[in-house]
Amino acid sequence: MRMRCSDSAHSNIVQSLERGLLVLEYTVRSGQVKPAAIAEFLGVDRSTAYRLLYTLTKKGYLLQDADTREFGANPVKLFALIGELHAPMDWPIRIAEFLT
Repeated sequence: MRMRCSDSAHSNIVQSLERGLLVLEYTVRSGQVKPAAIAEFLGVDRSTAYRLLYTLTKKGYLLQDADTREFGANPVKLFALIGELHAPMDWPIRIAEFLT
C-alpha cells in the first residue's frame, strides 16, 4: 500500500515531519520494517526512507535489530511518552465525568 503525503504547497504541513510521523505509525502497526518497505509506502527512494528510520532511531523512537537490520518501535520510549501525557491528569475528576 502506497501512502501519499499531503500536498504541503497548499497547506501549513511540514512534509518531513509528516513523513516521520507516518513512518512511526507504519512501524508500530507493522512490527519490523526495512527501508524498502518504507520507501514503497511513502513513495520515496530508499535513502530517504533510511534517513527517516535512522533519525527516529537516533531520537529513541525506533530500535534496529542487529541481526536482521530491520527497524521496530521502541516500547520504552513510547510508554514513557504516554506516562508523561497522563501524569498531570486528575484521574478522579476525569472518571467522575463519565460516571455522572
